[in-house]
Amino acid sequence: MNRQDGMPASSLLSFETLAVPGSELLRTGSSVIPENWKIPFPTGNDIRFALFDADPARRFGIVVYRFSESETRFVIRGNLDSREDLVTCLKAGEGISRQLKSRQLVTQENFLPDWLDAANVFKECGFVSIDESWSFECPFAPFAERSNRIMQNLVRHGAVPKDARVSGISEGREQVRAILEKARLLDGFDFDQHLKIDKGGSISNDYSRLVWVGQTLAGIILVAPTGQDGIFEIPVRYIIPSYRKTWVNAFLIHSCIKRGEAMGAATIRFSANSKTHHETICLAKKVGCVRVAASHRYGQQLF
Repeated sequence: MNRQDGMPASSLLSFETLAVPGSELLRTGSSVIPENWKIPFPTGNDIRFALFDADPARRFGIVVYRFSESETRFVIRGNLDSREDLVTCLKAGEGISRQLKSRQLVTQENFLPDWLDAANVFKECGFVSIDESWSFECPFAPFAERSNRIMQNLVRHGAVPKDARVSGISEGREQVRAILEKARLLDGFDFDQHLKIDKGGSISNDYSRLVWVGQTLAGIILVAPTGQDGIFEIPVRYIIPSYRKTWVNAFLIHSCIKRGEAMGAATIRFSANSKTHHETICLAKKVGCVRVAASHRYGQQLF
């Protein structure tokens, strides 16, 4: 049964202010945010969270951090199984943000509209969609064939400089970390968690690639196995601003394709922002990719 304030009668375990203690578990009193929640926040930021105990086997909650003086961001974690659970988290997040005197509460991650009826729940709780991403999927072979043809044309016309080269992620790891954090694509803490080999991080050191012009970093592509045989995702592709709308995007994708061919990739999945990634969307259509999902980030103006 729901309370009149719209929050289910789950037991509220914690509603505290935290600082991130390195890679250790986040603790306050007897409450612990589970380590496997992979909270993606920069170290050193103050964090608040609301943790709910629906039953002995099911915990869920919302974790909020101050992104700027006027904006807080959040992630939702745990075993939510109903739209009421999602409402619980959003109401708690709004309360935390108002305590922090934040003007805007924004999702850190994208949500699929049909997950716990998220599209309607966010609207009912006062949020609007602020960003939409489209997810594409296609067999690896036609995508690779198209990429190879594009690359051959670029080379034939002399578009690629002689000192262009490709490396693994390790050559520029710290530089990549700083760039993606500044671009607000992947914060430093999340980047480190994704690349922890001993913990089975979601970013593959074997597949991910960097494109350089001499010693200058020009492009980044991060690749992640999905856990299904032969299927890989591209969660981050970033071109340094001075190299956008040049040969770098094609060269970057081609470098990833060549690695995938060598390692037996079968299917490729990637996302593109519906408003800004026009080149990627055009490529997806040309090679016959199918749009399999659309996801959104949401924001709520508090005052």
